[in-house]
Amino acid sequence: MGAESGLAERLLALGDARDEDEVDREQRRLEVAKDASDLVLQGRLSLLHLVAMKQTKHLLTSDSKLARTEGTLLLAEVVKGTLTVLTKHEVDHVLAFFCERLKDWHTLRATLSGCRALLGNTEGTGGSGGIKKMAAGSAGTLSVSEGTRLTRENAKLLARSLFEHVDVQSHSQPNRQLCFEIVDALLREPYDEAVLELAAAGPVASPPDSSGSRDEAGEDLLEVLVRFLDGEKDPRCLLLAFGSIERAVGLLRGKGGRELDLAVVRNAAALADVLSCYFPLSFSPPKDAAKTVTREDLLEALFSCYCSTPSLFPHLIQLLEDRFPSPKSETKVEGLRLLGYFLEKFAGDLRADYEEHDEKKQELEALVDQAWDLLRAQISQRQDTASTVADASCDVASRALEALGKLADLLGPCSLKVVDLAFEDAEVVAALAACASGPSGSEDPPHRPKSKTMAHCRALEVLSTVAGSSVLAFAEVLRRTREAVDVLQGLDREPILAVHFVFKMTLALGGLERDASTEGMEEFRVELPDLCRALLRLLPRVGMDAEDDFRTASECLGALENCCALRGDWIGKEVVEEVVMGLVEFSLSPGGAATEDHGVRVALVVSRVHRVHRDADLVDRVIRRTLEALAAGGEWEGDRALLMLAVIAEERCELSTDIAFKLTHRAVLDWGHGSGPCSRVTSSILTKIGTNIMPHLYKCTCDHRESGGTLKPVSKIVQNLIRLLERALAAGHGEEEGVLRNILCSLSYTTMLCTEEMRAEYAAEAVGLLASGEEALVVGEISTSRPAAAAAAAAAA
Repeated sequence: MGAESGLAERLLALGDARDEDEVDREQRRLEVAKDASDLVLQGRLSLLHLVAMKQTKHLLTSDSKLARTEGTLLLAEVVKGTLTVLTKHEVDHVLAFFCERLKDWHTLRATLSGCRALLGNTEGTGGSGGIKKMAAGSAGTLSVSEGTRLTRENAKLLARSLFEHVDVQSHSQPNRQLCFEIVDALLREPYDEAVLELAAAGPVASPPDSSGSRDEAGEDLLEVLVRFLDGEKDPRCLLLAFGSIERAVGLLRGKGGRELDLAVVRNAAALADVLSCYFPLSFSPPKDAAKTVTREDLLEALFSCYCSTPSLFPHLIQLLEDRFPSPKSETKVEGLRLLGYFLEKFAGDLRADYEEHDEKKQELEALVDQAWDLLRAQISQRQDTASTVADASCDVASRALEALGKLADLLGPCSLKVVDLAFEDAEVVAALAACASGPSGSEDPPHRPKSKTMAHCRALEVLSTVAGSSVLAFAEVLRRTREAVDVLQGLDREPILAVHFVFKMTLALGGLERDASTEGMEEFRVELPDLCRALLRLLPRVGMDAEDDFRTASECLGALENCCALRGDWIGKEVVEEVVMGLVEFSLSPGGAATEDHGVRVALVVSRVHRVHRDADLVDRVIRRTLEALAAGGEWEGDRALLMLAVIAEERCELSTDIAFKLTHRAVLDWGHGSGPCSRVTSSILTKIGTNIMPHLYKCTCDHRESGGTLKPVSKIVQNLIRLLERALAAGHGEEEGVLRNILCSLSYTTMLCTEEMRAEYAAEAVGLLASGEEALVVGEISTSRPAAAAAAAAAA
């Protein structure tokens, strides 16, 4: 009784604290709430007894707004602290009180805090993770404490009371945020099923109309949530509101049955009207929210809301039509990003409607026409004005092409609608005509403005993007293109345009090669060898001085790489070998058109071909030809050959050992064939081996060991390096000191790759050579200037 008596006095004092500072008042209330909670947890006081106490009743029913607020906040704090021990009867009683108290505007924040406490402790409230989680189908998770005692009927009572009595946008930010947090929690497990039952039973609220009377029809769940959102500006509340609407739509569509699914369709227009107010997104977070909500968080939550139902498709197209006249590239890029997400998520739903419902077929085709016009307008704009944003990802044309590919995939194999649109496009027709006309046409390439050439390239890229949407579309694009232009002749007449088109088409083919059953695909497969040979013939003829030609040569290499990376049933082994060896000759030819960058690109092609086809004989031929160029050519050819081998070794770890062995073997053979003891070839090889290949081989081997794999043994490399070390020491350490350093560096890496016994044996041999005669002086110099190079000697100790 003593504890209860002391608590009663302190409760009474809470209602008389008018003159206290708000902080002091809050501190006093929290202390009283903690003491009351402790009594409840200890079993010395029940929650209902606390509420029935005269002093508590006075606080909760007082005419004073301050007293009612303090009493309600106190009760909320006690509920929060004792939730794990409350009985069902206590929870029912307190919840009923809070739901009735929601009508009291003056104590709303305290009441909402109590409702929030009854829902239990939650983690990760807010959106579902947005578009990033869309592919996984995750709607986010909510952790509800074990002590939550709200039953299904409790949850329905709380939801209906909140929807019925609280006009969210009439209140301050803290109150609005509490409302959205409660809605967020109610739409997650374990309460979502209760809310779904409430929605299925009929209207969930009947808000006042303009005259203050009740609307008999009432509002369904989505209507209430849209009303809650309408006019919201605070980013914290928006993040919760967007997430709640996305989750509610998913719940109604996924578990609600046909009637609730129709409710989503019925509310789509109203939802779109409200969402459209937030795009483009204007973001100015309050100082206290700057670190908790970012613009990207909010944008993804908005996108997820738009991507919650396919019924928003016509409204999304209308939104983009309204916003794309904006001069801001950021708006266009984000709009195209949203369209791409939407098409990616709902292609199957929209396609099913197209195939199964004749009444929707015409509507969807009209929407595809609208989307096509939107995207073509963005693709056709001048490249130099396509983006005013520093971020390279803000590229309007490339985003539009991505979305175009998804639009083409929308109707899939059931329609060639988008292919028809492409070949009806005036710019596509003009680009194909330019490919066919060549130098003899009215637009001679040397005299055509660069902007016109770029426009033709973008139009041809539209064709290749559409072709990549399905096997049927690819075959049809090929067939209609053949009717307009002979691509092989186009490579001679108009290489810039033809090569660009071939590069993009072979890139698109990579995702479709598994299905070659269509007749048009079979024809293309037959034409591939001739196409590859034509591209090979074109490479040496392309000059490297002009920017367009450099891009053309790069795209030519890219097209050949795409072809060689196709599966074996698409392109024969002989053709792959012919292409690869042709590319090697192109990159090694003295005085040719190939640049150093092209040499690197050819090495990457070889690496990719090896990864796809695992043709060891072909790689061996490449290495032999490169070594021949290294030995027979001049300095330019030697540097290019070594660069290619180094790139191949770095790209394909399993080839590193063979390349290192063959290079060190070549260095042994060429020793003494130059003006001095060490030839230029040997010196170049040892530099590349010591600074690039062996360090990379060491790293690869360590990575393979950690993953349980093994690479080829390196004993032969060590033997070659020991021979080179003998010759370098015999030649003296004057002009050969740099060579000696590279040999020792390579030895240090190589011996670390051997077994322990072999390592000791090779290290001892190296130390014996270094310690013989006056060459011992060199060890000290090398150890001081480059400690890693003396690791071979240190390993013997």
